Amino acid sequence: MAASTAVAEAAPLLLTIEEVPVGATVWACPPGSSEPAVEDDQPLPPLTCLIGGVSQLGAKLYPVNTLKPSVGGSILTAGFTTAKAGVRFKPTNVFSADDAPVNTRYAVFVGGKRMLYEKGRSRDPDSWYRVSVYRLADGRFVTADHLYPFELPSDAQLIPTTEIGEGKPNRRRGKRR
Repeated sequence: MAASTAVAEAAPLLLTIEEVPVGATVWACPPGSSEPAVEDDQPLPPLTCLIGGVSQLGAKLYPVNTLKPSVGGSILTAGFTTAKAGVRFKPTNVFSADDAPVNTRYAVFVGGKRMLYEKGRSRDPDSWYRVSVYRLADGRFVTADHLYPFELPSDAQLIPTTEIGEGKPNRRRGKRR
């Protein structure tokens, strides 16, 4: 599926490896470029971030074309957690709030940075939550963890973190322990 032209052409979203959200599929772009890296006149395969976001565990990216189960259901592929200085990662799909497909979970970026919201009464941005939203079939956006209605800014850039049209929100039920 093509990226939203209104959002993607206005300002390409180029992320460091630490900024790539878990579940996002991205192209590696060489230093100083916003175009995907090429080898032997062929673009390198896109990468999917399958691990990350946990304090001491950095992002780990895997080539999309090798993420196929082998004998016994294991995925045998190499992933990586670092990138050369200056390498940036460009999401394969970026949407605006108007054209984002339904039944999909998104990481929200505004002004090239991940959108945050306050965690309780904490004034320390390091302890705030990163905004992740889910677009319901009726077109409304809700927070992906608690399903609260969420108003997106008009300049929000949405990166899918689930397969487009196949995501499901996290529904927390029962008591927390």
